[in-house]
Amino acid sequence: MAQYTTVDDLIAWMQLPADDRLQESEAAARKKILERAVDVSKELIDQFCRRTFGAVGVGTADETRYFYPAPRSKQFPAGDLREVASVKENDIALAAADYYLRPASNGSAAQVLVRAGQFESWRGDEVIVAGKWAYGSVPAAVEQAALKIAQKVYLSSRATGGVVVVQDMAVNLKMFDTDAYKLLNPYRVAAL
Repeated sequence: MAQYTTVDDLIAWMQLPADDRLQESEAAARKKILERAVDVSKELIDQFCRRTFGAVGVGTADETRYFYPAPRSKQFPAGDLREVASVKENDIALAAADYYLRPASNGSAAQVLVRAGQFESWRGDEVIVAGKWAYGSVPAAVEQAALKIAQKVYLSSRATGGVVVVQDMAVNLKMFDTDAYKLLNPYRVAAL
C-alpha cells in the first residue's frame, strides 16, 4: 500500500531528533508510532476524499461500481477508473472490444468509458464495471495534508486532554483539522 508521505518526511516535518540520538529501543518505538501515523493519515484521507491517490499497484483488488448512462449516449464519466476488469450491461458481459477507456477531455484526471463501434451506444440501463480505481497521482496538497494529519496522530499518542507540549510550546491538536480540510476538499468526491 503506497503512502502519501513517509516516516523520514514526517521526522523532518516535525523536526524530531535523528534516530542515532535516541536509544535503540526508544528509536524503534518511535518509528513504530510514526509508521502507524503515516498509515492512519492515508486511511483518513481516502475516507474523507472517497477515493485513493497514486498509481494502481500490483495486487490492488478490483472494485465494482454501478453506472446509469443516458440512453443512446456514446460515453459516460467513469471517474477514477484506471483498469477495466469487466463490463456488464443489463447483466450481459461485454467483450473487451465493445468498450474502451480514455481520459476525459476537461483536463482532469477523470476517465471516460466509451462504447466501441460506430453505431453502438449505451442503452441507458445499468452498467456494472469491475476494475481498479485511483486518482492517478498524489497531488502536493494531499501530501501536505498527510504530513499534517500524521503529525496530529503522532502527537495525539502522547496527548493529555487534546493538548501536547512540543519543545515548550502547547499545541492544540484540533488546529490541523481546518488546514487539512482546506487542502483535501478540492479532491473530495461528492457523495451520491
